[in-house]
Amino acid sequence: IKAKRNHILKVAYEGLDDTVQKLLSQMAALGNAIDVDTLNVFNPFVDTENSLQLFDALLQDLEGRGLIWWDNNNFQYDLHPVVRGYAFSQLNDEDKPETFDEIYNYFEIQARGNYKAKFSSYAEMQNIIAMYNALLGAGKYDAAAELFWDRLAENLINGLGLYHKAYELLLPLFPNGFS
Repeated sequence: IKAKRNHILKVAYEGLDDTVQKLLSQMAALGNAIDVDTLNVFNPFVDTENSLQLFDALLQDLEGRGLIWWDNNNFQYDLHPVVRGYAFSQLNDEDKPETFDEIYNYFEIQARGNYKAKFSSYAEMQNIIAMYNALLGAGKYDAAAELFWDRLAENLINGLGLYHKAYELLLPLFPNGFS
């Protein structure tokens, strides 16, 4: 079944032009459902007239193909986990650092405009966590560790008591385990 599923995804993915393939892979790199403002970071038509209309048509085409879907309740686009995994695996090594840098920069600007030393919920930390994950994705482990200790650790552990979330976030920094 897995081979058949991957074959179907491969055919669907390869049926897209290069720009749309890259967009789908970049969406996958975000790792979660994506609101339109965030998704606009990867708008391939940003320097053209009618940019938003062209981008909207592209997103509707991807939705029509069943590769993404619109979540009306949360006003976000999302990918099925299987599609996300396949599309991310197709992001080439040259595009990964740029993609993760764009993700980091977007969320850093969002966090800068809403800087908080203390968070009252895990949901409020999502921009910082997205920055952290982008640093990991770009292979910038020292910067990710610094961000974790500067902005996340105190809030997760002492402020919210979310030890399991702190553990989950730290795992990628220790590929050989904690010992």
